[in-house]
Amino acid sequence: MNYILLPVHNRRAITEAFVCALKRQTVQDFHLLLIDDGSVDGTAEAVRKLLANQVTVLRGVGDWWWGGALHQGWLWLGRQSIAGDDVVVICNDDVDLPDDFLSSGLALLSEKPDALAVAKARDAATGVLAETCFAVDYKRCKVTVAKPEETVICAPTRGVFIHWKDMRRIGDFRPQLIPHYLSDLEWTSRATRRGMSIIRDDRLWIVPHHDKTGVHDMRGLPLGRRLRCLFSPKYAGNPLHWGAFILLSFPPRHWVSALTRISVWTVGAVLGR
Repeated sequence: MNYILLPVHNRRAITEAFVCALKRQTVQDFHLLLIDDGSVDGTAEAVRKLLANQVTVLRGVGDWWWGGALHQGWLWLGRQSIAGDDVVVICNDDVDLPDDFLSSGLALLSEKPDALAVAKARDAATGVLAETCFAVDYKRCKVTVAKPEETVICAPTRGVFIHWKDMRRIGDFRPQLIPHYLSDLEWTSRATRRGMSIIRDDRLWIVPHHDKTGVHDMRGLPLGRRLRCLFSPKYAGNPLHWGAFILLSFPPRHWVSALTRISVWTVGAVLGR
């Protein structure tokens, strides 16, 4: 069996489009775990109508965020009597899937079973494939899109295939420390530290429609609002979450320099620079 973990929150039309793409897949041996973090727009009910017996819904109250939602999915899988060779697919709903998305991911995983297979991103307008995985420059505290010659350290969880036995070996997510942004990078970097590889192939791709929610620019905001934004889970640069990411993912010899850089950057952000 193939289990699809799909965190959602109040994007009924987007989620419905994703589920319709699942119904078009050439592989139909799947069960969708819809991790609904407090939606009030009828998302879960709409998905149940579309998938009937192929869906289980977990309901939160709006405080799970991305890392917490995936943590709930990990816990649910652990309570089921599923085989170690069963495949878990983690995806976001704001992507378009080709009809062979599941079959391509399963094929890659069968070729290299002790790995994570991560989808590339296809541009909707040009069709050009782009890398989605990341390299890490620990010395300069930089996470950048991996170049062909660089070692991939971590990856987003917008289209990941992994066997349950390997997912269990990596362990759960850590939403108390990293609730949203960086939670997937911490988890996948943990996988590479434990000897797993991250594989990418042109056969496996998605078309992302990047989420427009969250904080993007705090310059010009009053100080109080700027501080609230800076330490919000919606902000990708949240210094508390970056600090946790560094301590959990960086070699100890780089902790001081990386945390110093984050501290200096935080002071600049507070001052509106």
